[in-house]
Amino acid sequence: MVQNYEFADCYDDQDRDFLTFVAQQVLTALSRQFAHQELERRVADRTRALTAEIRERERREKLQETLYRIADLASSDLAMDEMLEAIHALIDEWMYARNLYIALYSEARDTIRYLYMVDEGEPRRIGEREEIHASERPNSLSLAMIHSGRPAMGPSDRLVEAFHLVADPGNYGPASTAWLGVPMLDGAEVRGGVVVQSYLPDARYTEEDRALLSFVAQHILTAVDRKLAKFELEARIAECSRALAETVRELRHQIQQRETTESRLAHEHLHDLLTGLANRSAAMIELERALSRSRQSQGRRFAMMVFDLDRFKRVNDSMGLLAGDDMLVQI
Repeated sequence: MVQNYEFADCYDDQDRDFLTFVAQQVLTALSRQFAHQELERRVADRTRALTAEIRERERREKLQETLYRIADLASSDLAMDEMLEAIHALIDEWMYARNLYIALYSEARDTIRYLYMVDEGEPRRIGEREEIHASERPNSLSLAMIHSGRPAMGPSDRLVEAFHLVADPGNYGPASTAWLGVPMLDGAEVRGGVVVQSYLPDARYTEEDRALLSFVAQHILTAVDRKLAKFELEARIAECSRALAETVRELRHQIQQRETTESRLAHEHLHDLLTGLANRSAAMIELERALSRSRQSQGRRFAMMVFDLDRFKRVNDSMGLLAGDDMLVQI
């Protein structure tokens, strides 16, 4: 559109035709510009979508690799502490996890057992075999989260208020600026919990961290159960092996005693108890063997010598049986 405020009727048909042509060219140029901008917008949107899709795919692949590594750790020969330390390093690749607790909970006994505890603000470490009753730690944020059966996230002082606990730094360590705890569930049963926390001023955990830790916690529980089952099986096998070895030793001892007894009885059957010499039974056996050898070899002969002690009865009668026995031994 053009207009003139000085002269009347200053435009003619030629001007109109020219302006119409220019308008068509402007429209074409604007349409091309708008189409180019729309194309650039669509390309940018698609690029962002593809980038997000690639990042999500990479995240899923990394998560799957983490779960495989946790499964490998569960079936490895590592001790429980070494396995949990390796799992700690895997979690630290996903979020700030310099401070980490892994605990098992017994609903029947209402006790908690810390399998793994690493914390910058609390250098003391609870032994993995030490079961703690809930009544001994009434203001434990970890126990409160486990009792609730739901994840908890936020500054520890705010969570302490939310769970109606009493802050007690002397027994529970300093307050953390960011605290994230998730329960380890076996169906509807709470079997324990995993907790990470940070003391950094600007630290915070996100919903993505909460979802990720909840997912990983279930695989940690599976790994711990497998490792405990493996240890229990190995302990049972060792106990059975010890019992079997003891049974074998006892059987060998009994066999040795029986062989000794049989050997002693056989010796007593063929020997005189007083002198230890061969008795009448042994003499008869040797005589039968000699006769058999003589029959088989016509030219082979043998002789048997018999000793008789004259008046030996007088020795027994006059000096007693012990003196007579001693005389026989001497002869």
